[in-house]
Amino acid sequence: FPVTIGGLISQERRSEASALYKRMALFSILFTIFSTAVLVFSIYLVKWIGLSIANRLPEMTSVIFIAMACLGNAFINSAALFMRAHKEEPLLYCSIAMAVLVALACNITASWGVNWIMASYGMLVWLVSLPWTLLMLKRYYKPQPKSVMI
Repeated sequence: FPVTIGGLISQERRSEASALYKRMALFSILFTIFSTAVLVFSIYLVKWIGLSIANRLPEMTSVIFIAMACLGNAFINSAALFMRAHKEEPLLYCSIAMAVLVALACNITASWGVNWIMASYGMLVWLVSLPWTLLMLKRYYKPQPKSVMI
């Protein structure tokens, strides 16, 4: 049977669940970094070569802002899944706050252009949602004790 985080938690093996979460989150974040970098580079290359499809792609500034938001969200989503494995939903208020803040930010920055919308979203992810998630995660994450060598 595959080992699941929820299964380890139900067996009170929280440090093992945390270790499994750490490995899974690291893989997810590294994959997101890689795929985001490939996407940003591909868009840059298409624009640099001057292919006709480049006219349909967003500006590089917007692409970079949204890529940064994706990287923050990769960690947030991994942490949210780990916390939900404890049969709780501690990020509900964070989600509601982010919905309100994103709506406000979009309304405020919409007349300034898409780069400002993307920048405001990225800043909200990194300055509100990510710190909030880290604070909530502290209650659930139990690192494995360090082994002492004699």
